[in-house]
Amino acid sequence: FMHANLQSALQKAIASLPQRNTAKSGLGELELRKLYPISLWKPQAGISQPDSVVVGEDSCGNLFLLASDGSIRFWDHETDDETILAASMESFLDSLSAPTPVVLKPGQVKSAWINPKFLEEQRRKGNV
Repeated sequence: FMHANLQSALQKAIASLPQRNTAKSGLGELELRKLYPISLWKPQAGISQPDSVVVGEDSCGNLFLLASDGSIRFWDHETDDETILAASMESFLDSLSAPTPVVLKPGQVKSAWINPKFLEEQRRKGNV
């Protein structure tokens, strides 16, 4: 099912997270929070292609799947939609990149919630 080159490429991709944790598609930039080693790949109940295995996840409950045709798909847990991201695991891993930096203009952010414990820590460090 998987050859040694793929195993090596997968280990390399796991090690490079979070620097290269972004898959780009028609959906925009998709964050790959966790990429699983082959030994942890498992089927997921409730997805449209039951023969797919979960190979990764984002921070919002969405999954990256390896489908039976070898393609890598993004499964949105809210809509149950699957989007093909790459024809193979190898091409998916090769396509991962750093996220596009967010550049904010002065006045663009109107408000933000900051964890009170984090804020206190930053005050103690003199960062606020």
